[in-house]
Amino acid sequence: MKQSAMDSLLKNAYYERGFWRAESLWETIYRIAVARPDATAFIDGERQLTYGALLEDAGLVASALLERWLVRGETVVIHGRNAMET
Repeated sequence: MKQSAMDSLLKNAYYERGFWRAESLWETIYRIAVARPDATAFIDGERQLTYGALLEDAGLVASALLERWLVRGETVVIHGRNAMET
């Protein structure tokens, strides 16, 4: 079997099994935050962050970036340590 055919079969299987989704990470977070804002999104040691708080914080960061230099639709990469602040 050719590689591209195998890739296509694996891709389809991953979507069918729910491992992959058509929505972006942001779309997934937003959907959960709207449906269950009090659900826990992250745990970092003793600290927890709900989806509602995550959505609020993301909005604050996005607003700050738009006010300074970011143009709507541009891609942003954040590189930081594996912690809630990041």
